Amino acid sequence: MVSAALFERGSRAEALQLWEEVWDYPEKHKWKERTMAMILPQAAILGIRMASVPDGLGEPAAARGITLDSMAARGQEALEMLRRNGCHCYALPLLDCLCELDASLFGEPGYLEQVTAFRQMFLDMYAWVGYPGYRIWQGISVDNARDAGMTLKMLRTFYGKSRENAVYDGDELVVTPRQLERIEKGLHKPSCYNYGKLARQYGKSGGWNMPLLETDSLEVLEQRQLISTLMEYEKWEMAEWEIRKFRGMVNAAYPKVKQELLFFDAVLKQKKGGDLQECLEMLLEALHCTLPEFEGRDMKWWVYQREEIMIASNIGSYYRKLGNFDEAKKWFEAVLFSIDQNSFRTGIYHYGFDIAYGCYDNYLGDIRCLDHIVEMGEEVILKLLLEFRISSIQDLFYNMAWNAYEIAAEKPEEYAFFRQIYEKTFRISELITEFLYDSSMKIFLATKESKYLP
Repeated sequence: MVSAALFERGSRAEALQLWEEVWDYPEKHKWKERTMAMILPQAAILGIRMASVPDGLGEPAAARGITLDSMAARGQEALEMLRRNGCHCYALPLLDCLCELDASLFGEPGYLEQVTAFRQMFLDMYAWVGYPGYRIWQGISVDNARDAGMTLKMLRTFYGKSRENAVYDGDELVVTPRQLERIEKGLHKPSCYNYGKLARQYGKSGGWNMPLLETDSLEVLEQRQLISTLMEYEKWEMAEWEIRKFRGMVNAAYPKVKQELLFFDAVLKQKKGGDLQECLEMLLEALHCTLPEFEGRDMKWWVYQREEIMIASNIGSYYRKLGNFDEAKKWFEAVLFSIDQNSFRTGIYHYGFDIAYGCYDNYLGDIRCLDHIVEMGEEVILKLLLEFRISSIQDLFYNMAWNAYEIAAEKPEEYAFFRQIYEKTFRISELITEFLYDSSMKIFLATKESKYLP
């Protein structure tokens, strides 16, 4: 922002020097690429703008040490970084800038045509759900933030405690029942100290900062991230090889490590055609690693962590695949209720909510409950767009296309209306799949194109 301000007031050499420092900073300090993707697209936009504007004397940009060739290369680098990491941070304004450049500035034939198609896709996608594509991005992720009062209410309800019994830390009164009531309603915020004391009776820390894994090793966490990414893009053989490596780096006796390994094993086993009932039992065992005994408890009041959301959603999906729709419905509705309660006051939807809704969408399709599914899909997509990463959004748009197609077949009087929906959402799904380099989804969509497009 300072560089842009310097440029606007005419201090162009100073602006360029500061811009170069910003561009080089992430790599110089060895940031991971997924973090660099939150910063460099914005810097690339400014660089292209500076290179495109002559100074007050009409001096060309190249004479100031800035060339459109170099800035086009930076813009292309930033865009490819977004694509590899499944992000859309400043994607639309960056695509705007790139579309204004001459095709000869890019090193790849046809690259400008592809950029133009991506730009239109983002415009269509954002317009579809009423999302402000030119929003000012924040520099941190807050998808694990929770409201103190709602968290305490949910845990108290899950454990079946009255307020009178939930205000003690051992024998000591922390707050009065009336104060706890006001905290749970969001009318009063407890001190960090009191919140910690109230949460510890449920085995939770006051900050709710449950570690992803019981490790301080960045190497282990990076390996776990690699495995998750490979599984997300259905690269199963590579994922299996990396999991074997992961096992040698961790202590499998730790609860969250054990949970992660069971989850990986269950998903891989299912993808290889393993027994679904056995896979389901592995997932239930995985969930028990971090959840208390939940038999007889109302699962919708549990405050699910990110991994628990994904495991519980897959449990519902496995019940659905086994034909036990009543049990599937119970799990889906419990997870979604918990997510909505957590997000009611903060507006923040936690990591994994899109997976939960996607699994629920498949369930509703199986039981032919198609009413409002398209509307629900739009709501989920809008929530997902609030995040940096959109790596599952292509599946959500395809689900919308599938649902609209099915509704059109059942309601011939509304065929024209739903045909417009499934054609448009299928095209968006194809382009976002290309943008995200999702090769497995691209192959799948190619087999379905003749069904949805004229």
